[in-house]
Amino acid sequence: MNIDNLVKNFPSHDKFKGLDIRETLTTAFQQCKFYQEVSQRISDKLDEFWPYPNASFDSPEYQEYRMYFYNQDNLFCFQNWIGWVLDEFIRIRDWKRSYKDACEIASEQWCNMIFKGRTQNNGDQSTNGGLVCALATLGKFKANEGISEGVIGRFKRLMTEYYVGGCLHKWEHGTYEELPDCDYNPNEPLRKMLLEAGVSERKIDLICPWKTTVYIDKRDNSVVVRGYQRESYF
Repeated sequence: MNIDNLVKNFPSHDKFKGLDIRETLTTAFQQCKFYQEVSQRISDKLDEFWPYPNASFDSPEYQEYRMYFYNQDNLFCFQNWIGWVLDEFIRIRDWKRSYKDACEIASEQWCNMIFKGRTQNNGDQSTNGGLVCALATLGKFKANEGISEGVIGRFKRLMTEYYVGGCLHKWEHGTYEELPDCDYNPNEPLRKMLLEAGVSERKIDLICPWKTTVYIDKRDNSVVVRGYQRESYF
């Protein structure tokens, strides 16, 4: 389905008066490199016209929003349409890195977030919340002092082997704990790799990035770093 057909089949709604969907699609296809980046770019644009309703789930406002975006029984709902958009993006882009390369990039991102300058953030914008994040960041930087490049290298190798070994496949089939992840503390796979690499137990909870996971989108083997209300693509 080419861009002309995507424009023709865009599910229209009064909320989107003034939206130039052709320009939105063309810009996203030209400027975005990764599959999920296109989806996010288009969703953000639509959100300017029709933001997520601040209303209860049984309210008319929310029901109208849900029916437009997520009612897959309707062939021309947004959820189906964006799938056609992404299929077209993959077709015309004709680019895909190897899965092993993606695993190495995912491991590098974990190393950067754990051992380098990533600050802690749980999304709390209050004064007390900002203080908690600042203190946690200071503790993270202090705990990273003395961790050698050898330890970091071993961790990167272990993480790459873990991704290559199929944790993503297990996660996609419902075994969510298999994907390396950190809420306020790392889950078991992430903790075990840090211990095996040589990081002391007392440092692990301090250095792991809050609210973070890293996964690989196998449709183009892009690496998605998901933090608090934010995604980055590599």
